[in-house]
Amino acid sequence: MRQLLWTIVSGGAFFGALLHPVFAASTPAAASFASSTVSGYRISDVSWQLAPGTIDRLGGVSFRLDAPARTVTAAVGGSSAECSVAGTQARCSFADAPRIDTARQLEVTALS
Repeated sequence: MRQLLWTIVSGGAFFGALLHPVFAASTPAAASFASSTVSGYRISDVSWQLAPGTIDRLGGVSFRLDAPARTVTAAVGGSSAECSVAGTQARCSFADAPRIDTARQLEVTALS
């Protein structure tokens, strides 16, 4: 069974540069995260979505896996979500819309 725990470490600047101008001046987005791969999966094309009607809460995240997976979950800011998977594309919606300022890392678990 292939499993991935992928972490994006941000100090708030990653989300701020994408979603809120007050954070954009502190650190460039390219320098504000690192990633690691466990057991073979790699992800790319990470895209964050704001919760409807907000500028400070995450509604979801989508990303592409390098190989198909049958089960994918994502966790950020104390919230977790089961993701829908179509081929190698995963889409995750956070029911409780975590605050951007509490989102320090993204954890993805994928099982084939």
